Parts: sequence; structure tokens; C-alpha cells
Amino acid sequence: MAIAPTLKNYLDDHEIRYDTLSHRHTSNSMETAATAKVPLSQLAKAVVFRDENRRYLMAVVPSLCRAEVSRLNTLTNHQLSLAGERELGRLFGDCEVGAVPPVGIAYDLPVIWDERLGEMEDLYLEAGDHEHLVHLKHSEFSRLMASSSRGRFCQAMIYAH
Repeated sequence: MAIAPTLKNYLDDHEIRYDTLSHRHTSNSMETAATAKVPLSQLAKAVVFRDENRRYLMAVVPSLCRAEVSRLNTLTNHQLSLAGERELGRLFGDCEVGAVPPVGIAYDLPVIWDERLGEMEDLYLEAGDHEHLVHLKHSEFSRLMASSSRGRFCQAMIYAH
């Protein structure tokens, strides 16, 4: 697939400068970073939540972190819970399961992103499948997320080797 059509159209329509990076098929963030030879700390991931009114929200965090639901609840003033796989399939129909691009605005979803991502010079995003990443420079990521909320809501995960 290379890049999900919805994502590609959004990036192109908004004149976001990006390039794509191909890698062998992977099944998780750690494997993707290693295979694509990109720092795991620069790989952003999407976590999709549903609120008490069944509206969706995408949280974007560094792949080394997990979204802290209690902090998100405070920041958004909603009670959030993780969206299920079936819901994700409906929301991201042109993406493979587990490869949701962290660009909710392209899919008409509100986004909140963790401020740690703003500290990165380069960012890599899932492109909609398990074999491609979108690479953005800091300035382009900032433009992409300009209309989205941000805050500090992720907790670093510790990986055992």
C-alpha cells in the first residue's frame, strides 16, 4: 500500500513536506524502529480513545511511552476508554489493523499530542500499513499538529532486553 490514501491526500492537500521509508513487514514499534533503522524515541504512535458520549479522540505519543488515561481525562475533561479494534477498522478503513497513522485530523478525529514530540528534530509515523513510515522534520510536524491540542500525558515505558 505504501501510504494510506486518506493520509497521503491530507498531507499533499496541506502541502506538508514528507518522505516515506520502506521496511520489511513488522508487528510492533520496537521491531519497526529496528528494521527501519530509526530511533525508537522518534517513532510516534496513535492511541484512539472513546469518551462517555461515544466520540473519539486520538492521542499521539512517542512509541517509548504509553498514554496515561487519568492525565488525558483531566486534560480533556472527559472519561476516556480505549477504542476497540472493530471501531478502529471503521474509523481507519484504508489502514491495516495496528498501523493507524497518528494524524487523526486526516480522519476527522480530534487530536491531542504529547509535548515530548515537539522536542524531536525528526519524527516517523505509521503510514497505514506495516511496511512504511512517513518521515517529517520538526517544522512540518508542528504545522501538521498546529490545530491540535497538546499536553504532557505520557509515561515512559521500560523495555527489558
